[in-house]
Amino acid sequence: MSKPVIAIVEDEEELRENLCDFLEFKGYEVLCFDSGDAAVAGCGDWKADLALLDYLMPGLNGIEVMKRLKEVHPDMPIVFLTASSQGMVKESARLKGAEAVILKPYSPNELIETIERILSRTA
Repeated sequence: MSKPVIAIVEDEEELRENLCDFLEFKGYEVLCFDSGDAAVAGCGDWKADLALLDYLMPGLNGIEVMKRLKEVHPDMPIVFLTASSQGMVKESARLKGAEAVILKPYSPNELIETIERILSRTA
């Protein structure tokens, strides 16, 4: 059985590297991108079981990245990671098709539980 693949799009280098390392340790295969532009540039060349997107990034923001990824991978679940606790951000992301929004800083357990819950529904 192959490992689930998680795409991570996070512009903050240390956070991205820690997240990639943590998810690999938990048994996932990860694809790491340092910007929304990098993720969508080659999105036809990769497929993930789930994508974790930073909501606010330079260049393409998370909503725009999600729209473009969904054009190529319409069934791929999207989870936003954001430092903004504004309800408007969460509502906007969900209305546009995100499966979940996780507020930074988040606990490792919250992240894994969210990923496992979503992947169990799509399996």
